[in-house]
Amino acid sequence: VSSKPPAGYKISHTTVVPDTVSVQGPVDIVKRLAAVETVPIDVEETSGVLKRSVRLSADGKPLSFFPDQVEVSITVDEEEINKDFERIDVKAKAFEGTYTVSPRSAYLRLTGPKLVLDKLALSPDQVYLDLKGLGVGEHSVPLTFSLPPKVRVVQQKPHRFRVRITKLGEPSSR
Repeated sequence: VSSKPPAGYKISHTTVVPDTVSVQGPVDIVKRLAAVETVPIDVEETSGVLKRSVRLSADGKPLSFFPDQVEVSITVDEEEINKDFERIDVKAKAFEGTYTVSPRSAYLRLTGPKLVLDKLALSPDQVYLDLKGLGVGEHSVPLTFSLPPKVRVVQQKPHRFRVRITKLGEPSSR
């Protein structure tokens, strides 16, 4: 490989077929060979699977190979990372009544593509309490998430929130 994958991507898998070749050349050089390299392969603009028929490189030594080419398959995937979000304010979404919530913040660890998580700032529309259909009183409510594709929650503290609804709002007429 002669270059790095695009930012936010990584080489996740490489296969070479055949995985062994015959080498001819001076005995002292052949005896010291542990591996044979290919000519460089550029993956700078690659994502997904790159397949190439590639010549083997003698690296300036008097060697010959059979076969002298191999089929290389390189898989370039999005780099996945974890990102922690501490003290996220916990609020209800689209609720017209009066309520209190305890605790008032949450900790989340999300995992997903590096390019997405590096830029992600969670908004109240993405992490919220859904109080629809709940009446006056105490309730144990989980968080609701509306996250970008391929982003998921791997850790959350706490898992549920104590909500006390003291007054229901008037449904708005449209």
